[in-house]
Amino acid sequence: MQKGLQETRLFQLQKSQTDKELVSLIALQIQDLLEFLSMTDKMSAKQIFDTAEFILERHNFFSLRSLQHCFNMVKNSEPPYNKPLYNTISGRHIIEWLNIYDGIVDDFIFADANEKVYRDSLRALDRKVDKTE
Repeated sequence: MQKGLQETRLFQLQKSQTDKELVSLIALQIQDLLEFLSMTDKMSAKQIFDTAEFILERHNFFSLRSLQHCFNMVKNSEPPYNKPLYNTISGRHIIEWLNIYDGIVDDFIFADANEKVYRDSLRALDRKVDKTE
């Protein structure tokens, strides 16, 4: 995850690459995911490219490596992606997985800050209450 956070983001790549090239790269990642899950017949080429366009449009804060990390978590059935797929997949599933992954990334980024807030709240509870107030 750390490497994905350090790589150039999609919105930054849009300055030097065309949207068509980036959509093609994302579509290849989606195709790889579908092949791994043996669900290549579940999404048409148009659905794959539409999904890739939505990702570029709405999730352009991810890097290509971050997208791949999310898809690898799905492939490995790692929590929270360990729910059965019931032999179905769609662009909506993929977008939903990326929304979940966004939360995972936020938790990773803010883990130290959240830990400090939690420890500070415990210290506040440990303080003795001044009865004279």
